[in-house]
Amino acid sequence: MRDLRTFETFYWVAKLGGFRAAATKLHTTQPAVSARIAQLEQELGVDLFDANRRRATLTARGALLVEYAERLLKVREELLAAVAQPAALRGKFTIGTSETLVRTWLSSLIEDINGKYPNLIIDIAVDNSPELRQRLLAQDIDLALMTETIPNEGVHGVKLCDYEICFVVARDLPPVAPQQGEAAACPDNDSDHAGRPDDELFSRYPIITWPAYTLLSTNVLARIREDLGLSDIRIWGVSSVQTIIDMVHAGRGIAALSTVLVQGAIDSGALRVLDTSVTLPRLDYYAVYLDGTSNNALKRSICALAQEAAVRDGGGAIQVFDPSDKK
Repeated sequence: MRDLRTFETFYWVAKLGGFRAAATKLHTTQPAVSARIAQLEQELGVDLFDANRRRATLTARGALLVEYAERLLKVREELLAAVAQPAALRGKFTIGTSETLVRTWLSSLIEDINGKYPNLIIDIAVDNSPELRQRLLAQDIDLALMTETIPNEGVHGVKLCDYEICFVVARDLPPVAPQQGEAAACPDNDSDHAGRPDDELFSRYPIITWPAYTLLSTNVLARIREDLGLSDIRIWGVSSVQTIIDMVHAGRGIAALSTVLVQGAIDSGALRVLDTSVTLPRLDYYAVYLDGTSNNALKRSICALAQEAAVRDGGGAIQVFDPSDKK
């Protein structure tokens, strides 16, 4: 009978629906995956996949074997968690993360993981949260550090930290007075809604922030509409923190970012925080992983390390390059 590696290969072909996807997941080649499945079918004397389908479709016997393969993998995981030293753990673990966390405490987390699991290979995938969500559900990554949880059965999420969001502009961006005959951005003349000095900027300059399908961009759009009564709002979606900062330094618009990412530029006077009526909620970050697959104990352990790193180092950030520092 084949070893556990073969059953693990079969399990991932079945779960991911293809030999190529399983090869990527297991960090091997597609021919190697095909060879393991062929050998397993030969030893069991049954077809595990329907050869007439382009996608890896399970036969009735194959579907039955998935249940047993999953049990075997869970027992292996429980055994290793109970008996083996963390330093003995080998393999590859992929963490998907938001760029904000890369610039705050991710390096501290990686140091902690290396200290506890010195033989574990860590891959880092940096992307926005909607993309990380899709990659997690596709089991392309093992753990996602992102701004949303997933309300699905078998998905676990723990809160890590939250960050204040601010609007910033270049220090020399001129204020804009309303044009003749044009209403102010905040039309309510009540004393509680009299408007703030920078409210007019939102009707003149684009908001430069994460892409439109992200939580931050959605929050920004909703709050400007609610707090200022504006409907014609330009949002430029950018996937890079550094690019957002460069564009704002160049006077191209208003950035909406975590304050921690631009605190150095604010302190130096290169950027200024807008005095505006728009109030933004803090942005939460979570560690999210799928249950019912391999490495559950490891995922829980790294989640705990992420929580510790966020508490310990969440107050500071690796400062974004400030173009005004160029000589």
